[in-house]
Amino acid sequence: MKVRTAILGAVSALALSAVPALASNFSGTLSGDYANVSGLGSSANIWGVSGSGVFDVASNWAIGLDAGYHNFNGSGFNTNLWNVSGNAFYRAANGRIGAVLGYDSTDNGIFGSFHTTNYGGGGEWFASNMFTLAAKGGGFSGGFGLNGYYAGGAVTVYAMPDLGFSASYDYTSFGHGLHEDDWSVQGEWLVSEATPISVYGGYQGSTINLFGSTTANTWFVGLRLYTNGDGSMTLVDRQRNGTLGWTGSFSPLLGKVL
Repeated sequence: MKVRTAILGAVSALALSAVPALASNFSGTLSGDYANVSGLGSSANIWGVSGSGVFDVASNWAIGLDAGYHNFNGSGFNTNLWNVSGNAFYRAANGRIGAVLGYDSTDNGIFGSFHTTNYGGGGEWFASNMFTLAAKGGGFSGGFGLNGYYAGGAVTVYAMPDLGFSASYDYTSFGHGLHEDDWSVQGEWLVSEATPISVYGGYQGSTINLFGSTTANTWFVGLRLYTNGDGSMTLVDRQRNGTLGWTGSFSPLLGKVL
């Protein structure tokens, strides 16, 4: 209960911080999303909310917080997913690099409760006005002796300043010969720069390997509110000057169902 209370408090704080007038150096996002997962023996629905916030703390340095709650509901199970993480990173004119520490909790999963602590880092290179390249990696420790590492790469292409398309690959090794491959594509459109709400959606294909392979397909859609205290207006500027997004995330599909 203490962990849940802490996460709910963090989400509430992020939601309140989404008002730009509260801090001129604050950048954040508040998202609501829905996903459908098929291929794990049944179909399941995932819905939830998440928030991210970043504060500048020194010249070119910033710290951030991410938190969220999701419900994973399928045939015969109803799982609550909680996550919270902190990050610190260095900004440069053509990119940024940083470190992240996170905690995930799964309640009422297939094996009851499952918890992981992840640690690692990543970076982004703003190759041009149109292209952002990203990479991340690190390790984690979890229940049932599933301790391992993760790594991934991503590219984002901005067809217009307010329209971006991204593709990513994530690899997660849980140890004991168990690993997961995730391929994802998505698009995001900032509907209005004056009222900074975007719509996004995409697809993720997952392969879980242990004495053979199991595949899963995930389709997702969502809405996202941006707030940037530095005056950023377009989608590309809000993403590059805001929260870490994919670079600071750790969310293998297997961790959601254990």
